[in-house]
Amino acid sequence: SVGGWNIDIELSRKGAAAPLKMKLERKSPRQPVVWGFYREKDRTLYIRINSFSKGSAFAAENILSSFNSHKPGRVLVDLRHNSTGLLEELRAALELFSPKNALLFSTQSRVEGYRAVFTSRREPLLPVAKIFVIIDGATSGVSEIFALSARRNAAAVVVGGKSEGMFSVLKTFRISKNMGFTMTVAMLALFAD
Repeated sequence: SVGGWNIDIELSRKGAAAPLKMKLERKSPRQPVVWGFYREKDRTLYIRINSFSKGSAFAAENILSSFNSHKPGRVLVDLRHNSTGLLEELRAALELFSPKNALLFSTQSRVEGYRAVFTSRREPLLPVAKIFVIIDGATSGVSEIFALSARRNAAAVVVGGKSEGMFSVLKTFRISKNMGFTMTVAMLALFAD
């Protein structure tokens, strides 16, 4: 095929009625939700969080823990093009950098079940490292709250472009197997009422 990346294979086996056919294709690799690396030269730990989906905070903690012995002086948290996530994952990720009992963020809503205050339940993992949060115009929602909360609670420096400015908590309500609607049920905030 074009580009030389698709390969058709046909195997004939003794005693087989028909040849075995298969096709190998090169697919573009998926980027992990969270990944990172450490640069010894300037003691910088880079961590990329593509979304705050289930398990992302645990993955971030594993990366931070694996390089903790190097005593990084800087941690770059890249949130560019990150617009989605779960509130509990956001909280768990912020706890990696924020002091215990710090107010991380809250959700404000007219509906009682969607109002909540999220505080840090543990001590930060790398308390002495300088934190930099990288954002861009496609950074929105929980990622924006991460950047603002990290700036307030961990003295993080927020760098990059202007973020999207969307602080809605959306919920999808299913009507039937193939139909549903999404609506804003709360707004993310840094301070509780």
